[in-house]
Amino acid sequence: MKINVKLDNFDEELMFKRFNLKVGDKQIVTPIKASYKLNPVSSINEIYKKFDFNKINKCITNEGFERMVNADVKKDMTSGINICLIEYNAFEMPDDKQIEVLSDLQYEHSDIVVTPILSKITRELTEDKLLNSFNTITNKYMEIVETLNHKSIVGIIPSRMPRQFLEPIIKNYKSKNITSFVIDFDGRSVDTNESWIRKLFRLLKDNDLLEESFLYSINANTGKFMKQTNEILAKDFICSGFGIDILGLNHIPPRMPSEAWTKIKQQRRENTFRMFNRNSYGYLKRTETELKNEGINNREDRNNFNITEQFNESKVLQLKLKEENSIEPYIRTKSQVTENIIKQIKKIRKDVFKGTNLYF
Repeated sequence: MKINVKLDNFDEELMFKRFNLKVGDKQIVTPIKASYKLNPVSSINEIYKKFDFNKINKCITNEGFERMVNADVKKDMTSGINICLIEYNAFEMPDDKQIEVLSDLQYEHSDIVVTPILSKITRELTEDKLLNSFNTITNKYMEIVETLNHKSIVGIIPSRMPRQFLEPIIKNYKSKNITSFVIDFDGRSVDTNESWIRKLFRLLKDNDLLEESFLYSINANTGKFMKQTNEILAKDFICSGFGIDILGLNHIPPRMPSEAWTKIKQQRRENTFRMFNRNSYGYLKRTETELKNEGINNREDRNNFNITEQFNESKVLQLKLKEENSIEPYIRTKSQVTENIIKQIKKIRKDVFKGTNLYF
């Protein structure tokens, strides 16, 4: 099932893009927010599963356990476009049999095959060992998938990958006809390393991939509340302004010792939660009582509210990009999108296309 990618519009001022994507008989228009089985508002259904070394080995040696794992993934599928993301959360290098288990589990439950997220390897290895390990596992994974021969492959690019390794990774993917990518922000914000983002887009342009390459973000940081701040920029949602076409979900809990969380909760009179505000592109700090008065009673309700609001706003962006050459005037009406954010996005766009007439 090949992905048919057609670029409809590239914002003349910012990095917003409108793509038409076809996966079999299913169509996606970007920008778009992904959702999940319990709140299937989007045509993109995201499934995220973690595997460590022992879990993979148990799948190899215990048929009943493997069947149970398959059932666990299958129950999260919908009739939409299923994107199953597999995180290999171990430091040990998997052998061919272990990689085969991961690829088989994912292939059966995903309309698009995505190379594995190598979280611990990416965080802990350095220099050539990092690049070699990443490419070795990724290439073996793609080799196994290609023997099944009818689903498109999308490549993972970790945001923690040093910039000097981006070019060999992109070229390796391109040599295997992989032209679209999932960016794993691994709990970071899109603007954490602007020069890294610029480098990535220059490489896509230099390798003639911008018109046929869609980008899917996962695990993007939502932003950090400072003291006495009631609203902050929704840094996960603004990823679409930095050139990301599909906004995936965040599967990484805040990295904070439990003692620190306990201390914070003790200092609060009441728990507060971040809720997406379409009018400002921010997250508002809301109390538990306020939300309950609006019928938002638990964590699932809060997640569903934010996903639904972001999905609905992504539909607005789709329409704006269809009708207008630039949606900068519309984005400027959002109070949390500051002049500095606009300048950051414009600088990336200018740097990517510097010295060319390629502005779509």
